[in-house]
Amino acid sequence: METNAFRSKSRARLAKAGVDIPATLPMIDDFSVRPKAEILDRIACLNAVAAVAHAFDKNKALAWISHEGILESLTDDELSFLDSGAGNVDEFKVQVEGMWALAWLVGVVPNFDFWRGCDQRFVTMLPDLRTAESSSNFRARANVRNEVEIGSEVDLAYCLHWALRDADIKGENPPKGITPFVVVERRRALEWAVGNAAWNEVSLDT
Repeated sequence: METNAFRSKSRARLAKAGVDIPATLPMIDDFSVRPKAEILDRIACLNAVAAVAHAFDKNKALAWISHEGILESLTDDELSFLDSGAGNVDEFKVQVEGMWALAWLVGVVPNFDFWRGCDQRFVTMLPDLRTAESSSNFRARANVRNEVEIGSEVDLAYCLHWALRDADIKGENPPKGITPFVVVERRRALEWAVGNAAWNEVSLDT
């Protein structure tokens, strides 16, 4: 993969939004996308956790995860949250943006734009936890996008995150139209999908 092409595309997209990045900003390395099943398991876990963060019954969510056979895919923090409610609810709520990014990566979400939050209809694209709907239909619809598409968004997420931190250091407002947690959570998800780190150990250095 030609990472220079990713950066050129990112620069063009950022320029339209009035965002400039330094030429010295590192480019992403070659990468490989995780197996589709692993990505779908992560989406399922995030679905259950986000639902509970938005007041869904935690016992029903945990039962659904167990029935799906993916208990081992939960992080320790997620398991504690579903089991006892431990943890920061707001942190789990915003991870819906990471789930949106992964749903785009597997082709369930057609369009991806860092300048917009996830669609309010997103919940209708996911298995219905209220009826304990199986994830089988959702998984059947999934088809991982090509690495060029994915690499472009990984690089753009990195550049936008750098711009957010640069603005914060300078005491300036974020780039126009950008919501910080949207960029951070989507970047976390994309970096996880193309790396080897555990979900809660993804590096978000800029």
